[in-house]
Amino acid sequence: LGEVTLNFLMLAVFPLLIGVGLDDALHLLVRFRQAAAEGATSEEALHEGVARTGRTLWYTTLSTVAGFAALWLAPSPPVQAFGLLASAAMLCAFFVTMTLVPAAQHLLAPEARRRAPLAPLHLPGGWLARPRWAAGWLALVAAIGVAAFASGQALHVDPYDLRWLLRAADPEVAVYQQLNDEF
Repeated sequence: LGEVTLNFLMLAVFPLLIGVGLDDALHLLVRFRQAAAEGATSEEALHEGVARTGRTLWYTTLSTVAGFAALWLAPSPPVQAFGLLASAAMLCAFFVTMTLVPAAQHLLAPEARRRAPLAPLHLPGGWLARPRWAAGWLALVAAIGVAAFASGQALHVDPYDLRWLLRAADPEVAVYQQLNDEF
């Protein structure tokens, strides 16, 4: 792949990574909650969640990685780099989810709460929709938005010629060159 620079295509990996990582974590947490509601101890709930849901998450991760790995065969270096980055990111998301979520669940939730029957998870909103949390969540989302906007203002992107995405023999390159010459 040679030298890889951050481009518009690479930036698409980050939302994909966040979406897949959150989905995997939610699947695992819901399985923990179901096992705890059925009376399992915290250790049993963790074991069942990792054993059952973890296997399913592994298979979906493998299929996603295989799909992105197919991009390695593309003739365009940016698309190849996107496939490599997306494949690696999906594998990393899986391993982080399968280590961090069970560890956090084990360390942060008290034993009594893990054994108690839990209310079903209601989506959308769930516990986030409670009025006492609304102001805090709105403030958090607004702060993240302001921080993202501020950091985006500092981002400097140099305009560059997109003809390098095409083969030199492609007719589009000649048309593009003609347009550049005329204007």
